[in-house]
Amino acid sequence: MRSPLPAVSATAIGLILLSGCSDTSDTTNADAASQEAPPAPAGSEATSPAPRETAAELPAGMVELGDSLPDDGETGGSWEIETSPLKPWKTTPKAREVPDGWKTAVLTLTLTNTSSEIKPLPTPTVTARYGPEGREAAQFTDTGLTDLDYRLGEESDPKNIGPHKTANMRVGIAVPSKAAGQSVTLSIGDSFAEGPFPGQPAQPQIQTRPKASAKDLMKFDSWSSADRQPLRLAQPVVTPTQAGKVEVSLDVTFFNTEEAVNPVTRELGEAILRISYGDDLKETPDDPSIRLQNLAPSRAATKTITFKLPKAAVPGPLIIEVDSPFDGHVVTYEGEMSS
Repeated sequence: MRSPLPAVSATAIGLILLSGCSDTSDTTNADAASQEAPPAPAGSEATSPAPRETAAELPAGMVELGDSLPDDGETGGSWEIETSPLKPWKTTPKAREVPDGWKTAVLTLTLTNTSSEIKPLPTPTVTARYGPEGREAAQFTDTGLTDLDYRLGEESDPKNIGPHKTANMRVGIAVPSKAAGQSVTLSIGDSFAEGPFPGQPAQPQIQTRPKASAKDLMKFDSWSSADRQPLRLAQPVVTPTQAGKVEVSLDVTFFNTEEAVNPVTRELGEAILRISYGDDLKETPDDPSIRLQNLAPSRAATKTITFKLPKAAVPGPLIIEVDSPFDGHVVTYEGEMSS
């Protein structure tokens, strides 16, 4: 039996701590901005956020950006965490990890110590997906947006916050330019929040349960499983490379059919893909794996996998077996590759 590759970790978004009471140095300028206002300086929030969607459209247990998160117990009941709508962020020359042509925004988390004691600042993990396919947003850092090292275990002493005091965290999020206006679904600790990415009029997040199939052998681009949490493998895309190889890429999409936030589906596990090709069904030497974490209810998550095959394998058959991260059952996809 072939050993699976290490798990692919969920996207971690950059955070910065602004110590003391709530910081308003950038948000004041952002909230007052309008279409007639001059461009904001680099390293600041550029314009007003996109219009907010109504909370009534969200699954039970999820809040819209701009509201406080429900108390999920992760912070021991001593903290209130308030989110902000996403606001455009004008990058500086020091910005890192922003893909070419992508738009950038910032989310502010305001954490209030509601106890009468000094408390170490909690550092909730933040992940972000955008659009109906649930593709991962990019992490970026910039002046004013820097990873908290101790959140990643690199520093042992977190920042202490006094009773009834607040601290702000800044989260840098980037998406492709065509995704402006689409909804961004964030997991913040064990809670979920959602709101539009700024830059275009807000587009409602229309999510419907996929029309799944009861077949045991699936074709690419179809949803699996009529009675289980569905998944879908897209039609493979083949790209020639050097040294007699081709690169094959395809999207793997998972959908959480729960209608409310459920702790069981926050961390679903690992999907392992076993790939066979050609008339004699040769196996690839490695099995790609996907770690699926923090999937919101009634939302999708999409990851792209790539692998290399001999050039002679195309055109030809391709079979991929997937161990579902929902319950471990095996879903098999088959189809033809073409260049």
